Amino acid sequence: FPEKLIPVILIAASEGKPLPVYGKGENVRDWLHVEDHARALRLVQGSDQPALVLLDIMMPHESGLDLLQSVRESRPHLSVVMVTASGSVMDAVVAMKRGAVDYLQKPVRRAELLEVVARAAELTSLWRLVAK
Repeated sequence: FPEKLIPVILIAASEGKPLPVYGKGENVRDWLHVEDHARALRLVQGSDQPALVLLDIMMPHESGLDLLQSVRESRPHLSVVMVTASGSVMDAVVAMKRGAVDYLQKPVRRAELLEVVARAAELTSLWRLVAK
């Protein structure tokens, strides 16, 4: 179950449900949430490297597609999954051309999110292994 913790937490949080706590709290997972492009880039470019980025196309000040391009330029070995409630086919095409590893339409089904997040995190691990 631990490898599926991130999607479970994301789904519960997006549905306003209580967040499950498992075990004794000895395992640590880092979560980053930002609504600002500049802060997102600073965090992604920092010394801690996330396994993946879930990025919404519709962001408060700039397009998530623009942030996607900046993230991929600064961290080419980082998987980015685009998520949107208001996307179009053209948005999906642009996202994939700019380097997104997947594109999800809201509302996202639990099974789909579990599969996509696991695949994206594994892809990041493989890219990093090859880059060494």
